[in-house]
Amino acid sequence: STLLPSIHANNNEMIVASINDKENVIVTSAYRDDNLITGINAPLAVNTVSNANDDIGAAYVFIKNQLTGSWQQVYIIKPLTTEAGQHFGWRSELFGNRIAIAAKWESSGGEGINPDLVPGASAQSGAVFIFE
Repeated sequence: STLLPSIHANNNEMIVASINDKENVIVTSAYRDDNLITGINAPLAVNTVSNANDDIGAAYVFIKNQLTGSWQQVYIIKPLTTEAGQHFGWRSELFGNRIAIAAKWESSGGEGINPDLVPGASAQSGAVFIFE
């Protein structure tokens, strides 16, 4: 077995994982992550954690080095909003070069593809974000 520690791990983050053996990629997510940073590969500083924004969520992408067999964290994916309780990373799935990440209680209320994100517009409606 192999331990894949996040470079940003805190207590009680609830880690889940999705594995794509063909591509040697693993996505882990911490749906209770409290860090206020947004976007892909955002630098996660300790002072950006806020208990007022509990359970925002995050996902971490690891790729296996074919020469050494070791796993390396290559991406940190954070939701586009810092809405408390959205549970970004509730589930994650790999489909070839796409990653789908569910935010169980995301509440922007947007409809369709690439909607405007208005935090709190539709309480706990949920969403799935696709990254390529």
